[in-house]
Amino acid sequence: MEQSSFFATLIIYANFKAVAFLIMQFRDFYNLILHKNVADDTGLPYPVNKVSFSKGSVITKYGDVEKAVYFLNSGILEMTIKSYMTEKVIDFFFSNEMFTSL
Repeated sequence: MEQSSFFATLIIYANFKAVAFLIMQFRDFYNLILHKNVADDTGLPYPVNKVSFSKGSVITKYGDVEKAVYFLNSGILEMTIKSYMTEKVIDFFFSNEMFTSL
């Protein structure tokens, strides 16, 4: 079995578009889950960067080591693994969820 079969790839399944009131920023998620009141991203205990991806983009390729955790503001993300000669979908992520590759 190839070593790359143990890695997942992350593919954007839908465009990042949503009605403004449905979009939660990571800071809002952090405050909600941890019962904090951080006013801006500089108050978080780690750096936060905003990135955007288009539909069909691959975020992490097979064999790459992911160094980030993502918070999905809007859209749908598909996680797949390579299994011998095929790809298998192992999970979907939706708005307001955190994800990273395996």
